[in-house]
Amino acid sequence: MPFRLARQPARFPPTILAAMLLAAGLGSGCGSIRMSDTSRTATEQLLLTQAWDTAIGAVDFGPLVGPPVFLDTENLSGVDTGWMTYRIRESMARQGVILVDDREEAVCVVEAGAAVYGTDSSSCLIGMPSNGIVASAAGARGLELPEVALAKKTEQYGVSRLAMFARDLPSGKIVWESGTVQADSYLKNASILGLPMRSGTIEHPADRRKKHKIARMLGWLRPHRHEGHEP
Repeated sequence: MPFRLARQPARFPPTILAAMLLAAGLGSGCGSIRMSDTSRTATEQLLLTQAWDTAIGAVDFGPLVGPPVFLDTENLSGVDTGWMTYRIRESMARQGVILVDDREEAVCVVEAGAAVYGTDSSSCLIGMPSNGIVASAAGARGLELPEVALAKKTEQYGVSRLAMFARDLPSGKIVWESGTVQADSYLKNASILGLPMRSGTIEHPADRRKKHKIARMLGWLRPHRHEGHEP
């Protein structure tokens, strides 16, 4: 039999081996991203600002076109006062009203007030809510039964109610008033046998993301047209 030398295993210098171990450790390491939520949810802010925008959009500032106008927002209160004021000024400017920042330069003053600027909600459940009454009756104290929902619906509303009037500075008489304007928005979350459904006047970010994913999937499945003529 021919004599064969046994192959020795390859040996790496310590520096190369240490570099390989470090690269492997970095490549397989795990990391975490810190996540936090704001004190107010984005859904609440979307509902409130949409209701306010709808109410402001229904106001006709046309009769105020002409003389310089000063907007007084002293009686305007709400958690989004900055946005509320901005939308009023924007709507007035778009309709041709001349706005001035100094009351002394104005011929008339528009006073704005918000009676309602908030959210409300309602819910409905077909099934058995989560409770410990049945468990206590059965002798299992301290046990809380989970919710069993055949159908469930939760609705959240954003409501705005405002009024404005303008008075002539020299005479102090009222020259224009908007009347009471009310608008609302809503978001409905429902589920039937665990199947979630959502609808409303605002689009939830999760739904918009789903639409984007579906559009991308359809784009991948759509056959691509090749330029040029077939032989």
